[in-house]
Parts: sequence; C-alpha cells; structure tokens
Amino acid sequence: MADVMKADHAASQMTRKAQTLLVMCGIWPARRETRPVSLYDCVRGAQSRIVEFGRIEVHGGQTLYAVPPAVEGLMHSVAELLENATVFSRPSSSVVVSVREVGAGAVIEIDDAGLGMPPDVLHQALGQLRDDQDLTRLGAVPRLGLACVGRWSRELGFNVELSGASAYGGTRAVMFVPFRLLTEPLPKPAAHRRPAVEPAEHVGPVAPQASGRDDTPVVAGHPDDAPSRPAHPPRRRPVCPAGAADAAPPRPRPPHGTRRPARCPVPSPPNPGRRRRHAPRSPV
Repeated sequence: MADVMKADHAASQMTRKAQTLLVMCGIWPARRETRPVSLYDCVRGAQSRIVEFGRIEVHGGQTLYAVPPAVEGLMHSVAELLENATVFSRPSSSVVVSVREVGAGAVIEIDDAGLGMPPDVLHQALGQLRDDQDLTRLGAVPRLGLACVGRWSRELGFNVELSGASAYGGTRAVMFVPFRLLTEPLPKPAAHRRPAVEPAEHVGPVAPQASGRDDTPVVAGHPDDAPSRPAHPPRRRPVCPAGAADAAPPRPRPPHGTRRPARCPVPSPPNPGRRRRHAPRSPV
C-alpha cells in the first residue's frame, strides 16, 4: 500500500510540472471543479502536489470559498509557492500556511524558516511574478515556478508578493484573493431519512378486487359447505375450453315417425261410452 501511495504522489508531481509547462505555453488546464471549494481545501490540495508535503501546517480557511473557475489556478499557484518554501529551508523545519479574511477579500500567507533571499534575488523573483517573461529569458535551466504563478495571477486577478518579513527568519509569500474570486458555499442536499421501522411486506393472499363480472368458475356443491373466508386461495378447477362441447359426439336421433315419450304422462279423458238418444220433448 505504501508503494501505491508513493506512485500516486509521484504522479501528482509530474502532473503539476506538466501543467506548469502548459501554462507557460499559454495553454490553460481544463476546469475540474463544479462547486465552490474552501481555501483550506485548496491549500491541502496544493500540499499533495509537492515532494515534502509532510512539512506543511495549514491554519484557517475553512469558511472562505473560492469560485469553481479559480480553484485550479489557486491550487496550482499555492503548490509552486510551497515547493519553493520547502526547497529553500531546512528539511527539519515546518512551513506554516495561514488563511484569513481581510477587508477586500482573503490572504494566504506562507512562511518558511530558511535563510531568506538576498535583495538581488528577491528583485529577480518579483520580476518573474509581475512581468510576462518569455521562456528564453528565464535562463538555460529556467525555474518556471514563480513565472507560472505570475501568469495565473494575471489570468485570474489575484496578487502575490514576496518579502523577507517572515516571523521565522525566512521568506514570506502573501497571496491576496479578492472578493470577486470568493463565494458562498452551496447548500448541502438534504439527506433522505428512512423510517425507523419499515412496514412489513404483505405475504398473504391478496383480496379480490370488485369488478363488473365474476370470472370465478362455478363449483358444484352446497353453498353452505364453502368457508366464508378461506385461509388459502381457492384452487381453480380446469374449465372446459370453448368449443369442447361441440366436439362431443351427437346423441342418436329417434327413427322417423317415432314420437318421443312425453316428459310427464298426460291423463286420458274418461270414456263417455255410447251416448243415449233422447226423444225430443214436446212443447207443453
């Protein structure tokens, strides 16, 4: 795991150096952030891009947020200033970073405990920060760190100053970030709260829904024999498919001239016998 972390840290340093070359050639890195980032996190991100990151102490900046378009430039510039502070100071010393709010914005102060910078070297370093110098004017083996910081400052609108007024006897770098590069943090999305007790899932039979027709097949038997509320869903008996009745063999028809027996016997009328003939009555 330690080897993986070392490889990742080395990749971060190579990425920073490649970005420095791109900035000096006029190519700006792609914007990474889409949300405001605190200045504290900007300094911590810059800390991860240098070799001796363990010597950095960061104080303040948790409540000051940079706008997303300025995050990469601020982080890259702070990384270059931290690299200079660790290279030109004793390995056993610390580099203290203080972030605080001022009247017109915020400042990031970087103090090292080195030997400081002679006046001529300090003047040359300030020239690299303020002037847009070409690569050919930076020497045979150019140091691109401060020149890159100067280009970022002109692109975004912040300011960087160097002085020998460090409280630790070394050099102090002060980065001034104006209010137009600062913003308010975005509100965090409300977390979805789950109920303390989740309702149990219904595993029993589902009650039938009322509908216009009854699709339940008719089952022979007395209606009182069926339970009013069955414990288990009733089993469906196979229903004769449509057309099965037509497929049954027809019943034989009786021979021609044969009458079907009546369903109920019809009583025959009583035998009247022979009617007696009466003589016509004579009128009285």
